[in-house]
Amino acid sequence: MENPIAVSSCVITLRLKLSSSYLAVLSAYAPTLVAFSEEKDAFCNQLSRSIRLIWQGDCLALAGDFNARVGSDCTSWSGALGAHRVGNLNENGQHLLELFSAFHLCLADTYFAGSMSSKVTWMHPHSRWWHQLDHMIVRRRQLNKVRQCILRTVTDHALVRCKLALGARKFHLSHSRPSPSIDCSATKDPVKIKRFQTLFCNHLNSSSPAPKDHEDAWAEFCTAVTDSDVIAFGRPSRKQPDWFCDSADLLLPALEAKHKARAMVCTHDTRNARLHLTSCKT
Repeated sequence: MENPIAVSSCVITLRLKLSSSYLAVLSAYAPTLVAFSEEKDAFCNQLSRSIRLIWQGDCLALAGDFNARVGSDCTSWSGALGAHRVGNLNENGQHLLELFSAFHLCLADTYFAGSMSSKVTWMHPHSRWWHQLDHMIVRRRQLNKVRQCILRTVTDHALVRCKLALGARKFHLSHSRPSPSIDCSATKDPVKIKRFQTLFCNHLNSSSPAPKDHEDAWAEFCTAVTDSDVIAFGRPSRKQPDWFCDSADLLLPALEAKHKARAMVCTHDTRNARLHLTSCKT
């Protein structure tokens, strides 16, 4: 875990090392709706600068009290806002959605269905109405990693908890191709043995000057032996019978009839054509 960085009194960042990647955690506290415009602009600049400094390969989790109502217009903000939202859009919510759309972020808590009590996070002290002001934000391409967003009401503010599935990245390791197998029964044939000796000597004589490294010399020797073996003795024959070739007289007409029946269904989708395809399959 790297040391947390306090960008300002409202934004703090933390980078956690996972098994195969990193998780960037941002905590933010936005100015209220009655704050001055300069203070709101400064917060947006600090937040956008912090997001821009995060590497694109890192997983991002941005959480905080944004003091913003994002509304319920998921059509206009289809990339940033889910279908399960609460309330009307205000000025802070407008700025927030514009910022997240520019960075391809989305509000993860608006993508989970639930009751009204599981969405609202703050109660107005005078009207006693509940609003959705706290959010959990992730990248759009990492939305499938979010498993659950739940609330825990402590005071007039509810705690938003988010579960992320951050598994290890799978690496596909390339394996070296094995050496080809040869027909061992042919190694008893004197003619083939003589041919192998001739091919092996010609291969060594036609090769480049002897390498200085013993590993390169051994690799060149193995290549000469393998190439000469395959040419002189050949590959082993198939021990088990080929069941498809043995039954080709029965299988090929059945496959041809099934292909014709499927083509007939694609061109003329009728009941008789489907019944004919079913009978060909059975």
